[in-house]
Amino acid sequence: MHKFLEYHIYLKKRSILGSIYKKFFLYPLLRLLLGKRYIDLGCGIGKMLEFSPKYSIGLDINEHNINYIVKRKLNAKLILPNGKLPIEDSSYPSLICDNVIEHIQDPIFLIKEIKRVLPENGLLIIGVPMKKGYLRDPDHKVFYDINKLKKLFCEENKFSLNYYFYLPFPFSFLGKFISQQTLYISLKNNK
Repeated sequence: MHKFLEYHIYLKKRSILGSIYKKFFLYPLLRLLLGKRYIDLGCGIGKMLEFSPKYSIGLDINEHNINYIVKRKLNAKLILPNGKLPIEDSSYPSLICDNVIEHIQDPIFLIKEIKRVLPENGLLIIGVPMKKGYLRDPDHKVFYDINKLKKLFCEENKFSLNYYFYLPFPFSFLGKFISQQTLYISLKNNK
């Protein structure tokens, strides 16, 4: 079976507890932080798009995910084969990239594309798994902690740090024990 199809099927089989957490806590919170008009980069099957269906857009490399989202009457586009995002420059005020960059060995081109589609002072939220979640997926390529994220985004790519937080619990040490524990960092785009 093609790996993109396998991953699409995997995403549709999330646990009931995980689905409840995302639908009633995580996605409403992230939507509140992002505002109503945002890009969900690496959108999977589009669950985050349901929280602003008229104004948000999902981008993904998986054509099965994009077709599934479009059939559900949500806005989504396939990332171009060369990695370019099919979005105009400075066209969305916020972007979320949740549990994506750890799958990419060298995310510099992706970060440049994010900078391109966000306006100056645009909001970027990055989510990455903590240690236990990182080790759970053999497709993960780079482990990020807060220091590594600050270096990559603030020092090397000229974003400004707004704040960071941990979910579902507000403690970083739980990332050693709970695979769902995620680090989120909020950044401002400096052109």
